[in-house]
Formats: sequence, C-alpha cells, structure tokens
Amino acid sequence: MANVKNQVAIVALVIALTGSLAACGNPVKDAVDKAVGNAVDNGVEQVIENAAGEDVDINVNTDGSAVDLPADFPSGIPLPDGAKLTSTLSSPDSGWNLSYSMTDFAPADRLADAYKADSSWEASYESISEGLKSWMFVNGSYQVVFLAVGDADQYVMTMTVSPISQ
Repeated sequence: MANVKNQVAIVALVIALTGSLAACGNPVKDAVDKAVGNAVDNGVEQVIENAAGEDVDINVNTDGSAVDLPADFPSGIPLPDGAKLTSTLSSPDSGWNLSYSMTDFAPADRLADAYKADSSWEASYESISEGLKSWMFVNGSYQVVFLAVGDADQYVMTMTVSPISQ
C-alpha cells in the first residue's frame, strides 16, 4: 500500500507542477487547457482512485487562475502568504497535496519560519540549496512536507499534508 501511495504522490506532484508552470505565465492555448482539464477531471482522477483504492479529488486550473483550498483541508495548518494556489489533490485517507506558484522563495521561507516559530510543530528535516528548498514538520496529528524549486522568475512549491495514524 505504501508503494501505491508513493505512486499517487508522484502523479499528484506531476499534476501540481504542470498546473504551477501554466500559472507562472507560460502561454497555454485554450484547446490544450480544456484537454488537460478534462484529462485531470475524467482520467487521472480515475486512475489514481483505481490505483489507491480510495476517492480523490483533483482541482487544477491551467489558465493561471488560483484554485480553492479543498473543503476538507484541516484548520490550523499554516499556509504560505504571497503564493498562488494552482492545484490541489485531496484524499480522505492519505491527505492533501497543494501546489503553489510564486515569484521568489520568500513565501516558502516565511512558511518555514512560521512552522519553526510554532512550538506545536517539530522540524524533522530541512535542506537548503541553490534553486531547491525542502522542509518537513510534524505534530501529533499531521506531517507537513513542502518543497520549493525555482530559478529566475519561475518558482513553484508543493506542500503535502498527511494525517498521522494514532
């Protein structure tokens, strides 16, 4: 089951990055936007549901507009300020994957600082290098992992929130 969840996470990351890159201003023709949107809504979602054996909900806007946070997203999870939410994947059993577009690393850095400043979260991983930053934080209920990549004026961040089994 862990392997299936890893595969689902990889597919979600590809979808998220595709949505984020489109949101960064890369021109995408209307026909391609519609085809990608239909493929995500009708095809990819079904493939993930079949592989994982659970319902998932994917929301991607390839036209550069922001998407809404999933209705079932838990409260109390710090989110980035100054970043546009470009795609989401939510699964009742596995958690949520959010993708953001940014103009620089500042929203990711501020988000990491917010987690570090909140004593209810424990930093369990951090890696900072040129063009790539990643963090992992845990509390009694959730594990939050976020990864930011960027160069010049195109930056994306994915954030995965997973419930911790009690």
